[in-house]
Amino acid sequence: MKVLILEDQLHHQIRLEGALQELGEELQQKLEIRITGKLEEFMAYHAQAEIHQLYFLDIEIQNRERTGLEVAREIRKNNPFAIIVFTSSHSEFALLTFRYQVAALDFIPKDLADDLFRLRLREVLEYSRSHFVDLDSQGDYFDFCAKGERLQIPFQDIFYIETAPNSHKLRMVGKNFIKEFPGTLQELSDLKDPKGQDRFFRPHKSYLANIQNIRGWNRRNRLVLFPEQISCPLSRLRFSAMKELLAEKNEIF
Repeated sequence: MKVLILEDQLHHQIRLEGALQELGEELQQKLEIRITGKLEEFMAYHAQAEIHQLYFLDIEIQNRERTGLEVAREIRKNNPFAIIVFTSSHSEFALLTFRYQVAALDFIPKDLADDLFRLRLREVLEYSRSHFVDLDSQGDYFDFCAKGERLQIPFQDIFYIETAPNSHKLRMVGKNFIKEFPGTLQELSDLKDPKGQDRFFRPHKSYLANIQNIRGWNRRNRLVLFPEQISCPLSRLRFSAMKELLAEKNEIF
């Protein structure tokens, strides 16, 4: 399990990381821990993070209140699967976390006695392990590795993939998340499902649409339509192919 920690006080870094390492050994759970107190460094780590990730966020960073809450909002915007845990020396922040609507798993006060602190961390690790195992057991996953980065996302949650402005990067748009990762459309265009059917339809030279989630098209505006009012461009040259695809899916067009 990968764990990313935002904490700017050295003694709290040492306490949290040490407790997690000990609990990982007790639970026979391999933890890959990254910890930093620098917001820019944390966000750089986050940009490379996996979808199934555990975050510990101190709410106050570099004497700026609510920084951790804003970071959590950014994480949740791009990743509905992450598990977020807040830590703070200010117990009054506990209620504030609900107002940010980031679905945090827990709020752990830093002033807890060591035994209670470890107990709360243990509960987080046990829940996270069970949660991620449940997700993995769902089976049908987009599983892609490039440049040391592994991406695992249920196909049912993917709408489309497009080329990103950054060279040799792709942007995946799905249910409540956006994720950039290294790769090219050519590497993904021929993916098949277990029945040997194509996973993606290419509506435009810069896009791959997940056939499973295509709901229709807008001919006038040249758009492929997905759930949640999401759409992507459709080239005029692909109109006929779009009609054929929807006919196969028994869609009305």
